[in-house]
Amino acid sequence: MNWYGIQKMNSNKGNLYVVAGLLVLLEVAVRLGVISKLYFPAPTSILTSLIEDLVSGQLIGHVVTSLVLLIIGLFLSCVLSIILAMLSEKSKRFQEVCVGLSSIASPIPGAAILPLFIIWFGIGTSASLAVIMHAVVWPYYKTLHIAMKSQPPIYKQVAQAYGIKGLRKFLLVDAYAILASALDGFRAAWARAWRALITTEMIFGAIGNSGGIGWYIFKSRVFMDTSRLYAGLLIVVLIGYLTETYLFDLIESKTLVKWGMMEASDDRA
Repeated sequence: MNWYGIQKMNSNKGNLYVVAGLLVLLEVAVRLGVISKLYFPAPTSILTSLIEDLVSGQLIGHVVTSLVLLIIGLFLSCVLSIILAMLSEKSKRFQEVCVGLSSIASPIPGAAILPLFIIWFGIGTSASLAVIMHAVVWPYYKTLHIAMKSQPPIYKQVAQAYGIKGLRKFLLVDAYAILASALDGFRAAWARAWRALITTEMIFGAIGNSGGIGWYIFKSRVFMDTSRLYAGLLIVVLIGYLTETYLFDLIESKTLVKWGMMEASDDRA
């Protein structure tokens, strides 16, 4: 394990002690009947259900289904956002249209626009991807657009001096200038996509012969299997926590910090 990983584990040790203490108290409260198992099963029961479904492969299949759909949706959303941001730099009229659409569409929750997507795409993967893209494209486009407008003039002057234009200018000049804002916006975009996907899966249920982690949670609720319901929620929390705490911090340390665009925090020192 590298030094970064060791420092990260040490910084989270206090939080782990607090969580462990709460779990012990909950276990005792459930065993004594202070808390009903119907509302909150014992942590050991949740852990048992979690291990059983992981060993059987059932839960892993649900997680893989969700993550594959999430990655595809995020990729398409980011590509579309970048294209819109680049075209906005080229055309003032196009920029006004995109900013207006972003202001209108961004506040609309994915669940609210879901009936429209069902009419357009039916119940399936296409509608789920549409919900993810709706949740990501508009705010991420706005982040990229603002970052490109506020970049120091020296970058544009260098591009003009060397005759760099179009896609080449974006890859060689703009991408570096807006990298910090783009990564920060992507951190928020992935969280929006993750929430939108789980919500969609709980509404749609299984897509074809498979279902994601949202379907696993919904199915557990229908059959009043609260231990598996909490196990599914635990998986959602763990994926979110690991992504936020380790993956994005690692990306920042290998790019922004390494290239001198951001100072390393104390837990990375």
